[in-house]
Amino acid sequence: MLVFDEVVTGFRIAWGGAQERYGVIPDLATYGKAMAGGFPMACLVGRAEVMGALDGRRLSRKEVAWASGTLNGNPISAAAGLAALGVLAQPGTYEHLHHIGGRLRAGLIEAGRRHGFPTQALGEDSVFGIRFIENPDVKNWLDPQAHDHALGLRWGIECLKRGLLVNPNEKFCISLAHTDADVDRTLEICDAAFAAIR
Repeated sequence: MLVFDEVVTGFRIAWGGAQERYGVIPDLATYGKAMAGGFPMACLVGRAEVMGALDGRRLSRKEVAWASGTLNGNPISAAAGLAALGVLAQPGTYEHLHHIGGRLRAGLIEAGRRHGFPTQALGEDSVFGIRFIENPDVKNWLDPQAHDHALGLRWGIECLKRGLLVNPNEKFCISLAHTDADVDRTLEICDAAFAAIR
């Protein structure tokens, strides 16, 4: 069985997540709070024959596979999900996310390299992580493990000192609320942080 963990990619990189973006349809996929605008929510989806193993209406207690969740059937989470999905379905949503994220990614890479750091922005335009890594051809999840974690921490702390709330060595998640002006200000702060650690 092919299973996609779309907790990060689902509804962030495309309406259809990584499945749409890369044209690969898994047997099973998981989604998280991005589908509810940040509100607590999770979702398990899949082909009918796979999901059928969870159907207690059609299978006996001995045959059914157990799946539970903290917010299963929660009406507030469901309402938040419907509202967020309605916003995400609007024309231009993903073009905006890719425009803002693409500008930020390119600017961060350029600033880091200008200051002499092997900077990469791994991921997609709307969700990516800054890594300081020499390997220009990252292909799998092991390659980024060689990044300079201590440098990432120092850079992240310098960003924090200048008013940019980042979680060092973690992801940047672009929001529909972000603007070109936000990108400009973020790049100013990040450039100053690069200068400080240089």
